[in-house]
Amino acid sequence: MPAPSRPPVKGTSLLFDVFVLAKAVQEMLSTAMADGPLTPEEYAVYSHLIEVQPCSPTALARDLRVPAATVTDWVRTMTNRGHARRVPQPADRRSYHLRLTAAGVRAHRRANASFELVNAAFLAALLRPEAELRGHLADIIAATGTGTATDPATG
Repeated sequence: MPAPSRPPVKGTSLLFDVFVLAKAVQEMLSTAMADGPLTPEEYAVYSHLIEVQPCSPTALARDLRVPAATVTDWVRTMTNRGHARRVPQPADRRSYHLRLTAAGVRAHRRANASFELVNAAFLAALLRPEAELRGHLADIIAATGTGTATDPATG
């Protein structure tokens, strides 16, 4: 059951509101995607790989702002499922890029159906245009100092 909406609390900060937003989005996606083949986190990782693959683990950690150990866990899970494969790099055989397999793309496609339904409802509930809000989010991400924000025009 979704948490009730809360009015702004005097004395809280934008960072607090961003924290609450992250939790609300996590809850919304978890509920909508509960019966799918991927968790919301896995769906985000697979979505990113579809956009940029092949992708090194280092680049994946940087792009998604997660520790290398988290990427190692993701890679293990994806390869164990047969959803991704490691592609060795010719210049450095110890290094590899990650690429989704056909099974990984199919899992993403199945998860996408649930995602698109909840995303459409979410966008319909917004009071401002998506592009405007994505621009503000890019500014907020950039202000964290954790790396380059995603260009709101390209996603």
